[in-house]
Amino acid sequence: MSPRFLMNAAPAMLDPVRGPERAILVLLCAVAGIFIFLITWASLAHIDVTASGEGSVVPSSHIQVVQNLEGGILRKVLVREGDRVAEGDVVAQIDNTGALSSYREDLSTYRALQATTTRLAAEASGEPLAFPAELADAPEGPGLIAAETALYESRTKGLADAVAVFQRQEEQARQTISEATERIGHLDDKRRSLAAEHGLVSRQVRDGLMSVVEKLKLERMLAETDEALSRARADIRASEIELSELASRIDERRSSFVSEAREELSRSSAELAALSQRLVAHRDRVGRREVRAPANGIVKRVATLTQGAVIEPGGTIMEIVPLDDTLFIEARMSPSDIAFIQPGQEAKVRITAYDFSVYGALPGRVERVGADTLVTQEGAHYFPVTVSVDHAALEDRQANLPIIAGMISEVSVITGDRTVLAYLLKPVLKLKDNAFRER
Repeated sequence: MSPRFLMNAAPAMLDPVRGPERAILVLLCAVAGIFIFLITWASLAHIDVTASGEGSVVPSSHIQVVQNLEGGILRKVLVREGDRVAEGDVVAQIDNTGALSSYREDLSTYRALQATTTRLAAEASGEPLAFPAELADAPEGPGLIAAETALYESRTKGLADAVAVFQRQEEQARQTISEATERIGHLDDKRRSLAAEHGLVSRQVRDGLMSVVEKLKLERMLAETDEALSRARADIRASEIELSELASRIDERRSSFVSEAREELSRSSAELAALSQRLVAHRDRVGRREVRAPANGIVKRVATLTQGAVIEPGGTIMEIVPLDDTLFIEARMSPSDIAFIQPGQEAKVRITAYDFSVYGALPGRVERVGADTLVTQEGAHYFPVTVSVDHAALEDRQANLPIIAGMISEVSVITGDRTVLAYLLKPVLKLKDNAFRER
């Protein structure tokens, strides 16, 4: 109230008759003002209308079952129920001696075949022999490399020796051609000289200056020279044919060497590829001797802790509850509220393990609404409603408080809003609707 109002009201209040009346009037006005204010506020202020239920936390991918494909003898279990594990952690070891033995046997065969293939590739291509580094680093690598290198040198030396024999024969043929060519030159000169002398002697014999004996002698010498020339030319032709044959033999020997190497290389490469595939399978089996966690989570149940226990192929070793997945709340809602609950509505989730007044609630969203009611063991009916929660922990000043599968929660689905006045008048309106109906 203003000072002016108090100054005007002061004399009336001091009046023994009018004072109480004015005071009551002022009080009534104040109460009326407060009432009007409250009515106005109640008609304008809105509050959320929620449907509440109880639920439990479940991971989106459900429980991860840890199994072993081949089975075997359980050597050791490295975790216990309740332990937290990270994805890829070794949680158990299985003795799978057969797989390891097969892997080592095939690996040894693979490396020997790899060394052979490398040698054959060098023989087929003519490239220098160079073994891969992975073979050189293997325990049996140096021995395999030494054996294949010796075989490579022996085979290439055999080829080189065979070619050298043909090359020596080629050199002899070339020498024969050179000598025959030189003889032909001398014989040509000799024949020209004899022919000139024969012409001169023939004229002298015709003139009676020389005897026929000299002419016949020259003719015999010309015939011998022609015969020598024919033999020399025949030697050249024979040597040239021999050179051609020797070149063909050299090419054939080299081609045979390369073809043989390529044929063996094709077979060994095919065997190597098939063996490589088997090694992948063996390596996979050997790798499964160490059983690893499929996801970050908490060990829920261990099937057996007995060392030496037999694990059947595909048998369950343990179960892990994931932690990093989007969490879901499987809530049980009253059938009377289900008409107002729809996917996409916002919700508030309170984890009962943590004090709501301290840590607050988690925001959520309705993902699925059950198509029909279910019945609990106690006979209570409910609708299953799935609410997603993005945060896997409640944030505290000191640390994040994890939310794990199995925790109990209280779920409030926001189905709408209404004014405070409507909320206060609801019991009255409900009573009004139900009143005066009895006979």
